[in-house]
Amino acid sequence: MLSFLFPDIVFSEPILTEPEDDKYVYLFRNVLAKANTEMSPEEVIDKI
Repeated sequence: MLSFLFPDIVFSEPILTEPEDDKYVYLFRNVLAKANTEMSPEEVIDKI
């Protein structure tokens, strides 16, 4: 979906992190995304 909304989007390599709360047993996969847009922050939030 993000690639459709932002054709020039670039994603970082995933970083796995341990949960800090005992109710989660799986690692978290964290990814950073960067894209250029002329939408306002509110418009981006509405789209995603």
